[in-house]
Amino acid sequence: MTRQTISPSFFIVITLLFIWLSHYLAVFPHEYAHSIMAWLVGEKENPFALDYGGTSWRNLLLLWNIDENVDYSRMFAQGHDFQAALCAFAGPGIGTVLMFVLGGLFLKEPRIKQHPYLYYFTFWFHLMNLGNLYDYVPIRTFAHGGDIANMVRGLHISPWWVFVLVGYPVAYLMWQFFTQTMISLYVNLTIINLPLQAGIMVLCVLLLFGWFGGILGIIYSGNPLESGEITYFLKIASFVSIPGVISLLWPTRKWIREKLERSYLLRTSLSKGGQMSQVANG
Repeated sequence: MTRQTISPSFFIVITLLFIWLSHYLAVFPHEYAHSIMAWLVGEKENPFALDYGGTSWRNLLLLWNIDENVDYSRMFAQGHDFQAALCAFAGPGIGTVLMFVLGGLFLKEPRIKQHPYLYYFTFWFHLMNLGNLYDYVPIRTFAHGGDIANMVRGLHISPWWVFVLVGYPVAYLMWQFFTQTMISLYVNLTIINLPLQAGIMVLCVLLLFGWFGGILGIIYSGNPLESGEITYFLKIASFVSIPGVISLLWPTRKWIREKLERSYLLRTSLSKGGQMSQVANG
């Protein structure tokens, strides 16, 4: 699958479809990790009993209201603080991290690279899990409710510990995605068309800094400050950074072109080396 082998309209359709499917695939491991951990620590009878959020169009399309169906209030009331912290941690700390690592490994797997559609889908799945990490740290680290709030309450620590200790690794992973993973996508799928490169990059930035940055939570909330002033500030800061990030990552930037040239040269040399090896072994 390259821009040269499929029509632009089909590429747009397959991109939107892959984003939607990868979002679904990323959400369920996260929620089941919460639920299974609650079952393992004796706080839930059925590890697969999620609250699927109803049949509203927004939930069916985006899983807007899905929930792990774990009773944190009861656990805190009974003094099971550590168990509550484990259950809260399991979603992002086990489910999402595991899916992110698997996505990164699959993108480097030669057999995946041989199947362009599978590789392209894995790219978006990898981004979805990175976005989920960014959504929790730093964006919702200081929110009054949710996974991080339950975790720090259960561990009796300040959310600043999570912000500092996890925020830097997440920032590094985001940098790696835009400077390595996205470049590899261009190279492996032979995406040499500038508008297409720009379109993919802009879409990635909008999803990461806009959707996962929480701007919709502000737009559709009756009280944008309900999660706290720090969370509100971080969501706004993420959104307003979008133009600057797009400018920095624009495909005509010198550092982008140099990275692409080096990657194409490396790919060509490896391809020739493989052909010579086949001839020698033949």
